[in-house]
Amino acid sequence: MTCELPIWRPKEESPSIEDNCSWKDAAARKMYDEVSKSVVRINVGWGKNASGFFVGTGDEVMTNAHVATAAARDPLEVIAKDGKKYTALIESIDTASDLAVLKVQGLNPGTYKPLQFRPSQSMQIGEKIFMLGHPGGRSDVYISPGRLEERGTVQSLEDYD
Repeated sequence: MTCELPIWRPKEESPSIEDNCSWKDAAARKMYDEVSKSVVRINVGWGKNASGFFVGTGDEVMTNAHVATAAARDPLEVIAKDGKKYTALIESIDTASDLAVLKVQGLNPGTYKPLQFRPSQSMQIGEKIFMLGHPGGRSDVYISPGRLEERGTVQSLEDYD
Protein backbone atom coordinates (compact mmCIF):
# COMPACT_ATOMS: atom_id res chain seq x y z
CA MET A 1 0.00 0.00 0.00
CA THR A 2 1.25 3.48 -0.78
CA CYS A 3 0.31 6.17 1.73
CA GLU A 4 1.88 9.25 0.13
CA LEU A 5 0.98 11.32 3.19
CA PRO A 6 3.07 14.29 4.26
CA ILE A 7 4.54 12.94 7.51
CA TRP A 8 6.07 15.27 10.07
CA ARG A 9 8.64 13.77 12.39
CA PRO A 10 10.20 16.35 14.73
CA LYS A 11 13.50 14.44 14.79
CA GLU A 12 13.96 15.08 11.06
CA GLU A 13 15.26 18.33 9.64
CA SER A 14 12.25 18.64 7.35
CA PRO A 15 8.94 16.91 6.71
CA SER A 16 8.74 14.29 4.01
CA ILE A 17 6.22 12.42 1.89
CA GLU A 18 6.36 8.76 2.87
CA ASP A 19 5.73 6.18 0.18
CA ASN A 20 5.74 3.21 2.55
CA CYS A 21 4.10 4.11 5.83
CA SER A 22 5.31 1.94 8.70
CA TRP A 23 1.82 2.38 10.19
CA LYS A 24 0.02 1.38 6.97
CA ASP A 25 -3.59 2.35 7.46
CA ALA A 26 -6.13 3.12 4.74
CA ALA A 27 -8.27 4.82 7.38
CA ALA A 28 -5.41 7.30 7.99
CA ARG A 29 -5.43 8.32 4.34
CA LYS A 30 -9.20 8.76 4.35
CA MET A 31 -9.05 10.77 7.58
CA TYR A 32 -6.25 12.98 6.22
CA ASP A 33 -8.17 13.67 3.01
CA GLU A 34 -11.27 14.70 4.96
CA VAL A 35 -9.75 16.50 7.95
CA SER A 36 -6.88 18.38 6.29
CA LYS A 37 -9.41 20.58 4.47
CA SER A 38 -10.46 21.98 7.86
CA VAL A 39 -6.94 22.71 9.14
CA VAL A 40 -5.76 26.32 8.85
CA ARG A 41 -2.47 28.14 9.16
CA ILE A 42 -2.55 31.15 11.46
CA ASN A 43 -0.21 34.08 10.88
CA VAL A 44 0.09 35.81 14.24
CA GLY A 45 2.53 38.47 13.02
CA TRP A 46 6.21 38.97 13.64
CA GLY A 47 6.93 36.12 11.21
CA LYS A 48 5.28 33.55 13.49
CA ASN A 49 2.76 30.91 12.36
CA ALA A 50 0.60 28.34 14.10
CA SER A 51 -2.18 25.86 13.30
CA GLY A 52 -5.87 25.68 14.03
CA PHE A 53 -9.03 24.17 12.60
CA PHE A 54 -12.57 25.20 11.73
CA VAL A 55 -15.20 24.48 14.42
CA GLY A 56 -18.79 25.41 15.24
CA THR A 57 -20.66 26.67 12.21
CA GLY A 58 -17.44 26.87 10.18
CA ASP A 59 -16.74 30.57 10.72
CA GLU A 60 -14.76 29.93 13.91
CA VAL A 61 -11.26 28.51 14.35
CA MET A 62 -9.94 26.69 17.41
CA THR A 63 -6.26 27.08 18.24
CA ASN A 64 -4.06 27.31 21.32
CA ALA A 65 -4.58 30.15 23.79
CA HIS A 66 -0.86 30.96 23.71
CA VAL A 67 -1.20 31.54 19.95
CA ALA A 68 -4.11 33.95 20.41
CA THR A 69 -2.54 35.84 23.32
CA ALA A 70 0.78 36.22 21.49
CA ALA A 71 -1.10 38.19 18.84
CA ALA A 72 -3.51 40.02 21.14
CA ARG A 73 -2.34 43.43 19.83
CA ASP A 74 -2.83 42.55 16.15
CA PRO A 75 -5.64 40.77 14.31
CA LEU A 76 -4.64 37.27 13.28
CA GLU A 77 -4.54 36.11 9.68
CA VAL A 78 -6.15 32.72 9.00
CA ILE A 79 -5.08 30.95 5.81
CA ALA A 80 -7.34 28.11 4.65
CA LYS A 81 -6.03 25.07 2.78
CA ASP A 82 -7.24 26.58 -0.50
CA GLY A 83 -4.95 29.57 0.13
CA LYS A 84 -7.70 32.09 0.89
CA LYS A 85 -6.76 34.54 3.66
CA TYR A 86 -9.09 35.91 6.32
CA THR A 87 -8.80 38.20 9.33
CA ALA A 88 -9.75 36.63 12.66
CA LEU A 89 -10.49 38.17 16.03
CA ILE A 90 -10.27 36.46 19.41
CA GLU A 91 -13.73 35.30 20.48
CA SER A 92 -12.81 33.41 23.66
CA ILE A 93 -9.73 32.19 25.51
CA ASP A 94 -9.30 29.52 28.18
CA THR A 95 -5.70 29.74 29.41
CA ALA A 96 -6.16 26.81 31.83
CA SER A 97 -6.73 24.41 28.91
CA ASP A 98 -4.61 26.48 26.46
CA LEU A 99 -7.51 26.76 24.01
CA ALA A 100 -8.87 29.73 22.09
CA VAL A 101 -11.65 30.30 19.58
CA LEU A 102 -11.22 32.88 16.84
CA LYS A 103 -14.08 34.46 14.88
CA VAL A 104 -13.19 34.61 11.19
CA GLN A 105 -14.30 37.89 9.63
CA GLY A 106 -16.08 37.96 6.25
CA LEU A 107 -16.53 34.19 6.07
CA ASN A 108 -19.96 32.74 5.47
CA PRO A 109 -20.77 29.78 7.72
CA GLY A 110 -20.60 26.59 5.70
CA THR A 111 -17.78 27.73 3.40
CA TYR A 112 -15.46 25.27 5.16
CA LYS A 113 -16.42 22.06 6.95
CA PRO A 114 -15.92 22.34 10.72
CA LEU A 115 -14.39 19.41 12.58
CA GLN A 116 -16.56 17.41 14.93
CA PHE A 117 -15.29 16.46 18.36
CA ARG A 118 -15.29 12.90 19.66
CA PRO A 119 -16.32 12.44 23.31
CA SER A 120 -13.11 12.00 25.32
CA GLN A 121 -14.63 9.22 27.42
CA SER A 122 -14.84 7.09 24.26
CA MET A 123 -11.06 7.23 23.74
CA GLN A 124 -8.93 4.40 25.10
CA ILE A 125 -5.36 4.59 26.39
CA GLY A 126 -3.11 3.14 23.66
CA GLU A 127 -5.54 4.10 20.90
CA LYS A 128 -3.98 5.24 17.61
CA ILE A 129 -4.34 8.98 17.01
CA PHE A 130 -3.17 11.44 14.38
CA MET A 131 -2.18 15.08 14.77
CA LEU A 132 -2.53 17.44 11.81
CA GLY A 133 -1.10 20.91 11.42
CA HIS A 134 1.41 23.24 9.83
CA PRO A 135 4.72 22.48 11.61
CA GLY A 136 7.12 25.38 11.51
CA GLY A 137 4.57 27.45 9.61
CA ARG A 138 4.86 25.33 6.47
CA SER A 139 2.10 25.83 3.91
CA ASP A 140 1.17 22.13 3.57
CA VAL A 141 -0.83 20.23 6.18
CA TYR A 142 1.26 17.45 7.73
CA ILE A 143 0.13 14.40 9.68
CA SER A 144 1.95 12.88 12.63
CA PRO A 145 0.85 9.48 13.98
CA GLY A 146 0.88 8.63 17.66
CA ARG A 147 -0.91 6.76 20.43
CA LEU A 148 -2.88 8.15 23.33
CA GLU A 149 -0.57 7.56 26.26
CA GLU A 150 -2.75 9.25 28.84
CA ARG A 151 -5.26 12.05 28.80
CA GLY A 152 -3.39 15.15 27.66
CA THR A 153 -0.24 13.33 26.43
CA VAL A 154 0.74 11.82 23.08
CA GLN A 155 3.57 9.39 22.38
CA SER A 156 4.95 8.73 18.90
CA LEU A 157 3.99 5.54 17.05
CA GLU A 158 7.67 4.94 16.41
CA ASP A 159 7.87 3.68 20.00
CA TYR A 160 5.31 0.96 19.21
CA ASP A 161 6.86 -0.55 16.05
